Amino acid sequence: AYKRRRGASDLNWRKWDAMFKEMLDYKAAHGSLSLTPKDGSLFGWLCRQKKMRQAHTLDTVREAKLEEAGVVWDPWVKGWQGHMRDLMVFKMCHGHCQVPEFYSACPML
Repeated sequence: AYKRRRGASDLNWRKWDAMFKEMLDYKAAHGSLSLTPKDGSLFGWLCRQKKMRQAHTLDTVREAKLEEAGVVWDPWVKGWQGHMRDLMVFKMCHGHCQVPEFYSACPML
């Protein structure tokens, strides 16, 4: 489904595809892509992909594949978006956004 850029090294793509498959296997086994340094080369590989994306040097085909697989580029943004969704649900239920200081249904609000 994805077309590789012309001139891309087949060996480079095979290595990348092998790591991508390892990442998908990890996600299938663990239910997420929350890697830590204990995950060795896979952690390092994913960190490099994120740095390359940030530097605008990650191949667009690879970026699309990683996004489709569920890679979270910025965990802080994802966390903020989750809290915003929680606040929107609170507002729908209560008609306001004045969350009590100790709201047990969602302590992170």
